[in-house]
Amino acid sequence: MNWPLERFPRMCRGAHFGRVFACFAERPAHLNALFAQTLSRHAADEALVCADRRIKYAELDGIVARVAAGLARGGLRAGDRLAILCANEPEFVFALLAAFRLGAIAVPINVREQTPELAYVLNQCKAREAGMDLQGILGIDPNVRNGFDGIKVHYEIDADATEAQIAALVAQSQKRSAVFDVIANPTDVTVTTSKA
Repeated sequence: MNWPLERFPRMCRGAHFGRVFACFAERPAHLNALFAQTLSRHAADEALVCADRRIKYAELDGIVARVAAGLARGGLRAGDRLAILCANEPEFVFALLAAFRLGAIAVPINVREQTPELAYVLNQCKAREAGMDLQGILGIDPNVRNGFDGIKVHYEIDADATEAQIAALVAQSQKRSAVFDVIANPTDVTVTTSKA
């Protein structure tokens, strides 16, 4: 069968890491640009189907924007590594595209990996997420704290108030906040169990 050549994008030769291969001459510069290009053409089309969940490109774009904003608020920046330990679910795609949007490096990890393999991957990639070192959370390195290494709170206040009034409001909220008090001051924690 003869295919009309005008239906295929123009190809060129590319060289990366010592290998030469054929590639599209006009292609997006990175994966976030590829997603944006696809979104511009197919916003109303389905992007993901998982069981009974159907997500259109426009909806996916909104979800990815929220996930990326949350990761950025947690401290993830361009060049950082984001370890993604997730099954074959839409949330994997959300995290992956959010990493691309921020210019972060996505490090997908197989959910079936055991502790030694997880330790190896996390040691090699130096992944951090939202102020937590994953090596501590997973119990891989006993010298790494298993909680947050810091908590950042940012207020966006839309009010007709002076900077001094806003600063006073924030100071007062810290004095009255039970959450702030528990985090900022040593607190005894008691854990009990009972058999049902």
